[in-house]
Amino acid sequence: MVLPREIAKGEISVFDYHDISKHRIGEYAPGPLALDWDQQPEPFRTFAGAPAVELPLPTKTSAPRFHQLTDGTAIPPAPPSLTALSQLLGYSMGISCWKVYEEIKFALRCNPSSGNLHPTETYLAVENFPDLTSGIYHYDVRQHSLERRSVFAAADKVAEPSVWIGLTSVPWREAWKYGERSYRYCQLDIGHAIAAIRMSAAALGWSVSLVESMGDDQIADLFGIDREDDYVECEREIPEVVLRVNLDARTNTDCKFARLLEFPETTADPKWSGVANRLSSEAPVEWPFADALPYRLLKPQTDEFAWVPPTGTNRLPTASDEAATDIFAWRRSAQAFDEDAVYPRAAFARFLESLTPKRNVPPLDVLPWQPRLHPVFFIHQVEGIAPGVYLAPRSDDAERILRSTLRGKFDWTPVENLSTTLPLYSLVAAKCRKAAKHVSCNQAIAADSCFAVAMIAEFEDILAEGAWKYRQLFWEAGALGQQMYLEAEVANFRGTGIGCFFDNEIHQILGIHDTSFQCLYNFTVGYPILDPRLQSIAPYAHLEKQRPTPHAD
Repeated sequence: MVLPREIAKGEISVFDYHDISKHRIGEYAPGPLALDWDQQPEPFRTFAGAPAVELPLPTKTSAPRFHQLTDGTAIPPAPPSLTALSQLLGYSMGISCWKVYEEIKFALRCNPSSGNLHPTETYLAVENFPDLTSGIYHYDVRQHSLERRSVFAAADKVAEPSVWIGLTSVPWREAWKYGERSYRYCQLDIGHAIAAIRMSAAALGWSVSLVESMGDDQIADLFGIDREDDYVECEREIPEVVLRVNLDARTNTDCKFARLLEFPETTADPKWSGVANRLSSEAPVEWPFADALPYRLLKPQTDEFAWVPPTGTNRLPTASDEAATDIFAWRRSAQAFDEDAVYPRAAFARFLESLTPKRNVPPLDVLPWQPRLHPVFFIHQVEGIAPGVYLAPRSDDAERILRSTLRGKFDWTPVENLSTTLPLYSLVAAKCRKAAKHVSCNQAIAADSCFAVAMIAEFEDILAEGAWKYRQLFWEAGALGQQMYLEAEVANFRGTGIGCFFDNEIHQILGIHDTSFQCLYNFTVGYPILDPRLQSIAPYAHLEKQRPTPHAD
């Protein structure tokens, strides 16, 4: 790739990209003036010629219930099997349903994505796993199968089964619609995926650990995305993160990955199988800053300190007693809200409590660093809480800094009797529907909801530790967003992630005048107004004749 001169010379930093990709009133971030629908990227990547292992179709199960994933209930670990692996992938990265409107048909997935474009691809490195040859696999979402890309020799055939998940991004899928701002959305989607995988694992009695120390070049080599011959004239992928699947409920913070690095050297057959499909018929449109940023943010191998969250559970009651797999499958992005709906106070308390990381409580226990993002709430209609702007600092250190950084006239009045670990402070009491709509690119969903959220990140100090941590900030935002989606669903409401917002307008409301904090993601929760024109089709109806669904439970 030929980099723009300024970026190639190192004259443009991650701070410059972040500023260039901001939306401003009257001047949105550079992007396409119109969408070329003929070039809309294919949402499903496949590798032609790679042997496929068909997974059993995912099944909805009556147990565990959603609240049991976080309230301390001991969930017996599922034995390793293709059925369990199917559940893990199907209820995190798989299709949740198909939507049909006249001649238009499109898939929704359990993991949300900006514009439903899904830049995230999923790979597995497995060793000694039942009914799977040890090797590298790509998850074919549409066919719910594993494409075997490479085979390696197991180190010890009697060793316990191991599963590692690698996530990559196809930047073009987002850039086709969003231009320079697209890199942000790719990273948010990685965060969505991390949390979705962690929650799906919890429903199996398993846990997930993020391998923070691994370098990007190592990830690319392990999963074969750096292989030029396999991507001829195809849209390339960039390495993101590796997750270790622990086949029990304990989150393992000691994620040594030496064995992972040995896999490419121990291949039983040095040949890789499969060639990537092309996603658009023409070469991607170039967006110089978004295209170059992955190379500026390459992460080296590092020796990271794994922060361990405090112990605790979320025992606050849910509004419904739904099964975990039902909540995973029902997750949707609302398109419109009933502005008269009121969010129950008890459900809001549980929503707030779920944003506090706790040891062995999914999904936020998967992030091995202290919280860096802090939600600002624009509350419209929550039972027993006056309309206004509120802040929930997710760490004591951040609260101290925020108090000295934000507007001096803010009230900082604590909201009493919420029974939450996370404090909630009223900054200013006022009706704020118009403000929430305004800062969210004038989208009505931010005003018609029960409340909207702006996620404020510790920015300058974190990036001083390494520019690649820019990605981690968005991962955390995406993980929080995924948790918000699920908590809204279990309360019989619905959420929507908002990637289009006027960054600096939010900063102005809060009194942020530098880069110490930056807004990375907006979210909104309310009672959805459904579109009766859309029909739903089961996620894998197209496979049911060839591959019957196993009996649930």
